[in-house]
Amino acid sequence: MAAAHVDPALVLRRRALRRSEGHRRLAVLVGAIAIVLLPLGYWLLENSSVFAASQVSVTGATPRVDALVRTAVAHDVAGRSLLRVDASSLAAELEAIPDVRAARVDRAFPHTVAVSIVMERPAALVHAGKASYIVAVDGRVLRAATKASDTMPRLVLPPSSQPVAGHSVDSAEMRSALRVLAVASHRFPRSIARLKKVVASPGGVVAVFGHGLQVRLGTAASLDLKLHVAARVLVRMGDSIRRSVAYVDVSAPARPAIGYKK
Repeated sequence: MAAAHVDPALVLRRRALRRSEGHRRLAVLVGAIAIVLLPLGYWLLENSSVFAASQVSVTGATPRVDALVRTAVAHDVAGRSLLRVDASSLAAELEAIPDVRAARVDRAFPHTVAVSIVMERPAALVHAGKASYIVAVDGRVLRAATKASDTMPRLVLPPSSQPVAGHSVDSAEMRSALRVLAVASHRFPRSIARLKKVVASPGGVVAVFGHGLQVRLGTAASLDLKLHVAARVLVRMGDSIRRSVAYVDVSAPARPAIGYKK
């Protein structure tokens, strides 16, 4: 009996299917091996010296803070693999340094921990009882003050517990003084005078500008409005008249009062 005729195209298709199935089986096998070997390979790299942290790069910090950051990073990661560095945890640790507002930690392979620092900006010198310290705009204590400063305004507050560097002083008087500081910087033109001092107590808030000019604000309510009214009153005065003014009382902003020097 003659052999049955087989279509060559069908033979080629069967061979192609067998090859395709063989490739799929190989791919599955390779994938299974990779699933087993990749974690093992990562573990070996993580615990080897291939990516051991040996250098620290710091940008954005002053020399003093740069040294503190390098010391903290070296203590935390020295000799460890970069793969084991917890960047977010390390950044949080660095942000606990009083002068550091924000920190970003990156791993620069093969051996460098790269740190970018945003510094806090000193906003005012605070006198509270016997304590003197410098604060940022949010009331965070940056450091103790060892001498008076003519370059930044002073905040005079009631005595309180000893402030801790890196922590914020969250009192009603501090909040009021900082609000006055923030608003006065853009409400009062330089032609009037620079804000020199804010005295905040339970009895009221007083802002003192150059030449001893007082803006009496009364309670902490509506500080923005009161400062706006005071600025408008003073701007409308001529410079010679303004120099003769001892105070502007805007504790009742609808009825501002002016007192002149004797």
